[in-house]
Amino acid sequence: MKCSCCMGSFDKQELKLVESCNYCQRCYSNLFSKPNKKISEKVVEKIAENEKAKVKTTSNGRTEYVLNTFMAWVLLPVFMSIAFASSSTFSMVKNVGITSSANISISPSWLWLLPVILSVFFTSSRVQDLNWKLALSFVLWIPGLNILLFLLPGTSQKNSYGLKPKPKSKIFSVLAILLGFILCFMYFTFYVFYFLCIAI
Repeated sequence: MKCSCCMGSFDKQELKLVESCNYCQRCYSNLFSKPNKKISEKVVEKIAENEKAKVKTTSNGRTEYVLNTFMAWVLLPVFMSIAFASSSTFSMVKNVGITSSANISISPSWLWLLPVILSVFFTSSRVQDLNWKLALSFVLWIPGLNILLFLLPGTSQKNSYGLKPKPKSKIFSVLAILLGFILCFMYFTFYVFYFLCIAI
């Protein structure tokens, strides 16, 4: 049998039938296969993908939120307590121990406003990821209430605040899970002692 395009002779098994016309493998590929993209088109698409990946969003996912919260409420006070003496006005904790066994307590320093301000800022980014109203940031930043933001996943696609945050690596995700448990334990311990002190 002959190919309807190149008029070559082929066995019946080597021909493909398309609308009553027979085509050999080479002619069929040339006529009906999808055209390959030019190198320039591929380069342009690659550049567009890279630029899209560089677009920053004001939203933060669960991983970033847990890491930022741990930095604001744990690392910052620890750093300030190391950098400044407990008697300094810049210290966020103070040593009120009389004996060698030191007793650490929270100092009424104005610097505790820093974790509060940072928490409100981080919470507003997390609220945007959830596509909630920004006014909720002034409530959900409170330690204990913000556990809700540790758990809820953000929107899967672009929302009214912009693009969704770029997912973090597995290392950061695992670290965020561990730090999230630490923060939850600290919140629980703090509130238990707080209410016990009130009851006593």
